[in-house]
Amino acid sequence: MASPLLRAVETAQAVASRAGVELEIDSRLIDRDYGRWAGQPKEVIEAQWGSLDEAPGVEPEAEVRARAGQALADIARRVEGELAVVVSHDAVIRVVMATLEPSIKVPDHLPLEPGRFNTLECRAGRWTAVSSNEIPDAAHPPNS
Repeated sequence: MASPLLRAVETAQAVASRAGVELEIDSRLIDRDYGRWAGQPKEVIEAQWGSLDEAPGVEPEAEVRARAGQALADIARRVEGELAVVVSHDAVIRVVMATLEPSIKVPDHLPLEPGRFNTLECRAGRWTAVSSNEIPDAAHPPNS
């Protein structure tokens, strides 16, 4: 399952091809909409507006949380008891992880680097963040 943005689709397609499954796109996993601020350094926006949430035209964090949370809930129901790989974007992942882990007060402070992964688990409708910012083990890829 992937965001429709090219960078997510390319990553997810590589995983799906390796696993021998069909890639599915879910628009609810798309990156946060920064409106006219897209491409601007976060610090510039925060200096002018105090936070991204206060800048006009930026998708509110609560909306990102709601749409991504619903997508994950739907995915969990569909694959109950099975593994699913979901490819999204750092702004979305940070909000989801902060929602699952109350000790993360400021999602932007959660370290997430490109090419790393997070493991979430859903049991009986309850999500748990198992790990964050993990490096894939190239020596032991899945299905090897």
